Amino acid sequence: MTRPRPDLRTLGLVAGWTLALTIALACDAAESSRPELPIGDLDGPWQSIPMGVPRDVVAAALAACRVRPPEPRPAGGGGGPIVVPDQPVLIDARGMGRLHVLFARRDIAFDCGLGRAADGRWDAGVESSASHEGPIPPAGQARILDVSSVESNDDNGRRESRTLVVGRVGAGVPAVRLLLGNDTTVRATTGASWCLAWWPSDEQAFRIQELDASGQPLGPPHD
Repeated sequence: MTRPRPDLRTLGLVAGWTLALTIALACDAAESSRPELPIGDLDGPWQSIPMGVPRDVVAAALAACRVRPPEPRPAGGGGGPIVVPDQPVLIDARGMGRLHVLFARRDIAFDCGLGRAADGRWDAGVESSASHEGPIPPAGQARILDVSSVESNDDNGRRESRTLVVGRVGAGVPAVRLLLGNDTTVRATTGASWCLAWWPSDEQAFRIQELDASGQPLGPPHD
């Protein structure tokens, strides 16, 4: 039997992406003196603090985003062509079999949402994705660019809601937390001046608080 040869260009691109994302995360951690996130249960319950992702999962997620049809919806429903950046800057994992990879170039970003398929693969076709655009805020500040909530059926046919936020952070802001109106506190994943977080509800009322490398507030919460 003749086996199909792998697409070496695709393999090389994914390997390069994996290395680029690994380097970006390492540089962010070094610059902010932030410890690496512990590896968690990617299929376990949702958690408010992001977890580390094994290198093989990073590669699988990037490969899944690579083959996704390039038809992202504009965040907020705007029209016009969408430029999809190709540089991965962060990957957000919080359990529930979901990942978000954020690609960015200059002031434009695209988040690729992935879900765990029935066969165990990471599938970019089961989660929503969107483009985002906005400048870096002033030093010491964080700013949310887009907030979106979606509903879907879980494996048991029950309706479930999820809310995703994407924003940017200025110089000197290594971490951000979001104080939700239902008293839940969510720590965002940050990288390369971008931040991203999601939670399993349609709660869109929250305040932002910038944190230092040790997790201490840099100022009071704000809208």
